Amino acid sequence: MPGTAYQISAVGVDSLTSTGQLTLSYMPANAAGMTPANFKIYELLPTGSGMEWVALTSSSNTANHTVTANFTTFGTFAILGS
Repeated sequence: MPGTAYQISAVGVDSLTSTGQLTLSYMPANAAGMTPANFKIYELLPTGSGMEWVALTSSSNTANHTVTANFTTFGTFAILGS
């Protein structure tokens, strides 16, 4: 559902050697009052003052209730939007 965070990692692997593609799904009932076409996948990244959600270039498939983005590091990801 929008706002749920997912930790992406791999056992025995510290970093990616190429770009990965992440597709997250959401339940339409959990998106009530929101605009799914505007959903993006965000990654939680460290900043100088803590942690910040940073939007990834994403594509929203409203027919299949999914959002897809490429990623280059393992980490924490979530669908966010309005």
